Amino acid sequence: MKIQYITHILIYFVCFSFFRNGSFLNAQVPSSPNIIFVTFDDLNDYVEGLGGQIQVETPNLTLLANSGTSFINSYCSATQCGPSRASMITGKDCYYTQIYNNPQYKCKNFRLNFKPSFGNETVFTLPEWLKDSADYFTYSLNKIMHCYENLIDYDSISTDECDKDFSWNRVFYFTDSAIIDNAGDAALGGPDNFRWSLLNDTLENYMEDNIMIDSAIAFINAIGDGADITCGKPFFLGVGFLKPHLPYFVPEKYYSDFYLSDYYAVPYNYPYNFPNGTFPYNGIIMPPQPDTIFNDYNNLPLDGVARSLADPGPLNNLLEFAEEIIPLPEIDPLLTDEQRIEILEQSVWANSIIAYMAAIKFIDDQFGRLMTALQENPDIYNNTIIVVTSDHGFSLGEKKHFLKGSLWETDTRVPLIISDLRNPIQQISYQTVSNIDIFPTICDLVGVDYPNMPDGNNYLDGKSLASILVDATYSFYRPVLTTYSEKDSLDQGACFPQYSLRDERFHYIKYATNNEYGLYDCNLAMSQTEEELYEIGFNRDMDPFEWNNLIGNADYEPIKDFMGQWLPGEELYMQKTYAIKIKNEPIECLLNHSDTILLSFDLYDTTATPVAIPENYLFIWTNNLTMDTLYGNNVLFPIDLISEDLFLVTNRLFIYLTMIDTINSINSALDLKYFYINDTYEPTVSFNTIKGDTTQVIITDFSITGAYNDVWWDFGDGVIIHKDNPEFYSYAEIGTYTIICYVQYGNDSTCIKSIAKTFTTNIKEYFKDHILFVYPNPARNIISVSLKQGNFNGKLFIYDNAGRCLKTDIITSAVSDLITFDVSFLPSGIYYFYYIDISGLAAGTQFAVMHYNEPR
Repeated sequence: MKIQYITHILIYFVCFSFFRNGSFLNAQVPSSPNIIFVTFDDLNDYVEGLGGQIQVETPNLTLLANSGTSFINSYCSATQCGPSRASMITGKDCYYTQIYNNPQYKCKNFRLNFKPSFGNETVFTLPEWLKDSADYFTYSLNKIMHCYENLIDYDSISTDECDKDFSWNRVFYFTDSAIIDNAGDAALGGPDNFRWSLLNDTLENYMEDNIMIDSAIAFINAIGDGADITCGKPFFLGVGFLKPHLPYFVPEKYYSDFYLSDYYAVPYNYPYNFPNGTFPYNGIIMPPQPDTIFNDYNNLPLDGVARSLADPGPLNNLLEFAEEIIPLPEIDPLLTDEQRIEILEQSVWANSIIAYMAAIKFIDDQFGRLMTALQENPDIYNNTIIVVTSDHGFSLGEKKHFLKGSLWETDTRVPLIISDLRNPIQQISYQTVSNIDIFPTICDLVGVDYPNMPDGNNYLDGKSLASILVDATYSFYRPVLTTYSEKDSLDQGACFPQYSLRDERFHYIKYATNNEYGLYDCNLAMSQTEEELYEIGFNRDMDPFEWNNLIGNADYEPIKDFMGQWLPGEELYMQKTYAIKIKNEPIECLLNHSDTILLSFDLYDTTATPVAIPENYLFIWTNNLTMDTLYGNNVLFPIDLISEDLFLVTNRLFIYLTMIDTINSINSALDLKYFYINDTYEPTVSFNTIKGDTTQVIITDFSITGAYNDVWWDFGDGVIIHKDNPEFYSYAEIGTYTIICYVQYGNDSTCIKSIAKTFTTNIKEYFKDHILFVYPNPARNIISVSLKQGNFNGKLFIYDNAGRCLKTDIITSAVSDLITFDVSFLPSGIYYFYYIDISGLAAGTQFAVMHYNEPR
């Protein structure tokens, strides 16, 4: 049985490897630091601190981040395992490795990927370079390199662990046993090709990642006990997690309580936050969608590359699985079958995301076990550098896309934490970095030279991040490249590489079709170009979900052209350049037509050092509203250069500053800054509140006009929510609160408008002079509603216990204080009437509906 094989392997590992030659030596602390290189598989930004999912739990990774540098804008080289890992481990971009998808990766012999016929015969791996040039002992556990089951790049001929060729002195791998596979397949929660299961917690010890960490812990403890198992050398330990890769066969204890295990439970337990916007959350927060769901996907070219890479097949499989739940659960008697199916689709989708998050929680727990073992061996802990990353991201239904293989943020962005435990410093860096930067960074940290090409030039494509580890404000300009091509030759986008470029602010994607639209044979001459451009924002505060494709907006053409210089084959491919930042004297929140802007800039070289103006460079100032071009280091831009007619209908002025290398004719630096004009665009905001279930407040009649940059809400209990309209919010306890909506706009962060409302969760106190009555209560079919004081002149709402509005905008203008309603459409249960009059004064009360048979 496979479990016997596991036991055999572990006994061999402990008894033979750690007690080699039957001797113990005193524990030695090498002068060079140990390196622990941790890779996760398919882990996107669902990590605490990265903001991908606010409910995710990764406390152990957070503890590591508290002693190191977290890179908020870190990206992979490719969005499949093989090309990404080949690029990361060699420090070379995919343009050099020529591996763009998994089928192109040669698994049996890693070195066959690098041959003179490919033009890439010179290759070094990070563990190989450390082993051969810095005298490290290298040890691979599970999936560091793709196809790890083949003992990839491991010298199996030499019997001396201290003298091995290729990358590794020692290799250990283990894949899930039949025990896990059988238990998972017996309790599938989703379709066969998108498998997840809640395992019995007792099976955790049989899971591949658990056993791998057992092996890592045994290795650490043996060194701590004095065993000479690293040939007296510092070690490079590769720890390769298989999760959160599918299948999500994970112990039940890691699953959220929101998981819906019984679709027929009464009452129905929505696994997703419902209604959308409810706070505190009563379910899992689903991946963000535009106002019209999948509208961002639907706006992509119908037969284009982007849609092909997105491939809605896996999402469709989930939705089809939901449609096959027969008979349909009632959920709510008022619902149609179509509405029930829609709820089931959302529920299955939510369950799949909960399963993915359970896998993340599981690997975080395993990582925590490794960290505990290190802390229990302080001599090792205090001389170790830990690097944590993922091979690529993962989509969960954004743009109809599940899995990986696209070039959007969901697939390209990965966590990266580097913690030098010799000198732990907690930092956050917003510099855009790549996984190919890890190789040169580790070289710098251990004090070894970079490998060179045969002609003496630097072999590595990545840039060292060592200076950022000392000072997180250190920055340089170099857009990060991610490349991928579709793996199936019959699919659009399979013939040629597809490119993504990401800098600190913008994301540019360039696709090449196989042929003309509708033709799939490879014909470069007929290939069509598709492009996307998104302004993510320096703080991910502009378009973080990539819903607004700017590629057709001429105002952003300079950005696209500038970033395109970093594509393979172009002048600035893989290069760092100057960084330039426009600055200006203080100005009003919104500029008038008679105002003038005094413009200048700060310039930084490739080492992030402020520098004086170099020779042979020209500084050109242009804008999006006029044909005027200004030159120089300091310029004045009069707003009246803009025609009055255009000024009156425009809110935003784009100022571009381009730094031209006049010798090489290269745009060496570019910056874009917005200036807000025309005070007719000053925003106004209004809203009302009504009481929801128990301590819930419902934001109604929200309205915002004009132009603004950000909206946030202070609910008066310490909670701040950045959202245009949060809709629902629940307080922890009864009380009176001041709710304030803030709107930031214009040219300065201090340009803020706000509106406040007072809300009381205690109905009896708040409505004591304006009480709403209903009778009979309970009612059967007809119910009367009256006001204690005054006549109706406003809106009346009916809500159920879940806070759902069942009847909206019942507008009255009655001469009486009594209104009669037919409530026969409501099933038996508890409901709420809420009334808000034209002055904003609210009233509410509870009523019951009871249906029964007529007596004979």
